[in-house]
Amino acid sequence: MNVIDKAGYEVWFSCSRATDPDRLLNGLSQLSSQPPYVPEQRSSLECLQLALTDVCQYLTKPPIHYLVRPLAGRSGRHVFREVRGADQNSHDSMFTIRVPEDGDDLVAEGPHCPGDGAMNKIQSTYHSYQKSIGARAVKTIMVKEVLRLGGIKIDGKDAYFIPPDTKDDWEKIVQVALNAAEFNDS
Repeated sequence: MNVIDKAGYEVWFSCSRATDPDRLLNGLSQLSSQPPYVPEQRSSLECLQLALTDVCQYLTKPPIHYLVRPLAGRSGRHVFREVRGADQNSHDSMFTIRVPEDGDDLVAEGPHCPGDGAMNKIQSTYHSYQKSIGARAVKTIMVKEVLRLGGIKIDGKDAYFIPPDTKDDWEKIVQVALNAAEFNDS
């Protein structure tokens, strides 16, 4: 937050990739008489994308890179291994993971399926993302809170002004958002 003369304060924010919706909404409910905006839950495919990206980032060590791409039928994700060498590049299909409609246990298929340990890690990360909301949803909530406090958007920027008398309320809202953020170390 920066002080802009006496007109108010300029605020901008970035949100965590995963936020506990219950902690966020409960905290905001305690700060306002108006009910907070309730975002939609993440889709199963978005949760799978995030889980695979998280797990594959630990497998990626140059020159080997793991890439996660959507399946054509939008029923899952495909993982590729790419070798980026100085004299030769290769691109290999590793496996696909599908999200079944009738359950939430992921199904891996392909020539190089993850072992039980890796599959358990993917599954648990997938479930943790199902229980959280993403940065876009949190940003929508935060913008609605700025507007509730009488704030206005600065044209052409992703920043807002809030009136000086709402600074303390804004700091409480920020603290609630920070406390609800899940910092993923997995």
